[in-house]
Amino acid sequence: MSVVSSHQVRLLVVDDIEDNRNLLSRAFGNRGFQTAQADSGKAALTLIEQQSFDVVLLDIMMPGMDGIEVLKRIRATHSSIRLPVIMVSGRISGMDIKLALDLGANGYITKPIDFSVAFALVQSHLAPKRDGVTPVAQNQSSRDGNGGLPRLDTAAAQRPDRLLVIDDDASICTLIGKLGEKAGFAATRAVSLEEATRLLRAQRYDCVTLDLFIGKNSGIQVLKVLAEMACTTPIIVISGSMSSMRDLAAAIGNMLQLNLLQPFPKPIDFAKLRTTLAGVKEKLELQRHTEPAAGDAVSPR
Repeated sequence: MSVVSSHQVRLLVVDDIEDNRNLLSRAFGNRGFQTAQADSGKAALTLIEQQSFDVVLLDIMMPGMDGIEVLKRIRATHSSIRLPVIMVSGRISGMDIKLALDLGANGYITKPIDFSVAFALVQSHLAPKRDGVTPVAQNQSSRDGNGGLPRLDTAAAQRPDRLLVIDDDASICTLIGKLGEKAGFAATRAVSLEEATRLLRAQRYDCVTLDLFIGKNSGIQVLKVLAEMACTTPIIVISGSMSSMRDLAAAIGNMLQLNLLQPFPKPIDFAKLRTTLAGVKEKLELQRHTEPAAGDAVSPR
């Protein structure tokens, strides 16, 4: 399936290993992307300064200037909407992923690459551009008081709030996803533990609904992944399991210092769940509007 866009999407692949660059370029080229390559962080920054790109796939482990430093420099001049950057790495530590996301990465893909996840992740970050989100304005006033660097416009750069629905029942997944969309979320569905883990490691979510039994696996394992990533995202446990299991999940969530909301038994009270999701969305909006203006600026590194 090719990329749907009013123009051919320009993708920059940054990796010091030629085989990796060629593999990614060929895979995305077959999907309709126009690709360019950089074999170092310095070369990537030069290309970004000289040319216009829609998205960057950035390896972390490179000699000289590593991907984290390249990310910091990109974010000094380009917001996450203006130029999405998705990290690519063999590192799967939750702390590594959290560091990249905290520094402004749009997503995180682990090696060996699952291309279905990679394509979906890239497309999700191209959507705001197709929908006409305004890039950061770099006028003189936006540069004042920030060391000559442009100040990022948080309202313009705001991505959609994301909901991850984890349930092995595809019909329940779809129903909860639709409730989330009505509440204002962009919903993603995962019907297996493996898919949920890949998605959680690939990008940040603003709310998660979690079934305690996912096939033969336990949702407790998902809680452990979230704890490893030091996640503060609101989590709603939705399960047909016994109340004792929900109590156990709540106890483990508290022990892991996760943000667990009131759990929901099955059959689900969809009206109540929609109210809960709307409340989470409202809190996210409130937090966004009460953040201090100084936090909008990206400090030079």
